[in-house]
Amino acid sequence: MNHNIKKENTFEFSASSKFLMLSACMLLLLSFGFRSGFGLFVKPVTEANGWGREVISFALAIQNLSWGVFAAVSGGLADRFGNVKVVIGGTIFYAAGIWLMAGVDSVWLLNTSVGLFVGAGVAGTSFGIILPAMVRAVPENQRQWALGVGTAAGSMGQFAVVPIVQQLMDTYGWISALNILAVSALGMALLAIPLAPYSGKAANEE
Repeated sequence: MNHNIKKENTFEFSASSKFLMLSACMLLLLSFGFRSGFGLFVKPVTEANGWGREVISFALAIQNLSWGVFAAVSGGLADRFGNVKVVIGGTIFYAAGIWLMAGVDSVWLLNTSVGLFVGAGVAGTSFGIILPAMVRAVPENQRQWALGVGTAAGSMGQFAVVPIVQQLMDTYGWISALNILAVSALGMALLAIPLAPYSGKAANEE
């Protein structure tokens, strides 16, 4: 009896499951870390364009709205086409939004890049897309643990990535820092590859 209980509580993962957990946690850490770092660019962007803080604050409000709208769309697309394709699409929007922000010179472009594009990018690389794959990768009795780990990774990104963003700004300037972040955001697509065996489409086919 005790032996069986001990066996049930032991975490046993396949190599692919371990790789997925690591990749998924890194993906969530970067996604939420990049998003949290946008606050550091408020001052330089507004000063460079002669705007008030309310201008970029409105763009960030659009980002939150875009995130919510595209989160619902992304969930349906993940079930139909798989999590990996949605994450790749999300990283493209994410990187495009960050890159466009580096050259922003109008309120319209700011709202499109930081607001619409980044919001869509976050939706495609956040909990609603990543956590289901993490849950499918582990036995049923370990799924709550997987959810906790994934959520913690996203939260950790808010603290781990922001200091790095600040260092990039101090070293290279805010425009170059954004370009570096845009390239880094594209790297999230590679982290999505291990999700393939546990994506929505693969699970539905099984």
